[in-house]
Amino acid sequence: MRNLALFAAVVCLISCYGVNAFGQTSHYIGASKGATNGAASGITHMNSMCANTFTAAAHMCDVDEFIRTSPMAGRAALWAQPKFTNCYVDPTTQTATCYENGLGWDTPSAISATCDGWQSKSGTGTIVSSLSTSGFNVSDTEPCSNVHYVACCGPEN
Repeated sequence: MRNLALFAAVVCLISCYGVNAFGQTSHYIGASKGATNGAASGITHMNSMCANTFTAAAHMCDVDEFIRTSPMAGRAALWAQPKFTNCYVDPTTQTATCYENGLGWDTPSAISATCDGWQSKSGTGTIVSSLSTSGFNVSDTEPCSNVHYVACCGPEN
């Protein structure tokens, strides 16, 4: 049980504060220079679109990174990776519930829209954008056939 608590604390440290494997914090650095639909040959390709636009350390932002670090400037819709924070399993019902910024509390399957792992034009994917006045828009019902740039995050300089 103690190991599980330690593991949960490490996961929260990484996910809640955006710390990468090198101990650097990650923040929104811009949109990829190329656009794609949801059939992008997987998360590796989405990450490489960011790396090719910025630096090798750039990657596809998850929703929480984007919301935490993107300036409020009317960003157009960008593909983003769902990320689950504050997940727990209800001991009575044995169902998992997770919180994701912009989408609130829901089941993991309801907020995990990734166009079948960013490999399909069918189904839905997750997009993020910032509104022109305040706040952010997050949707996990974006048709995978739509074409968007990728929200890119990287280490702070």
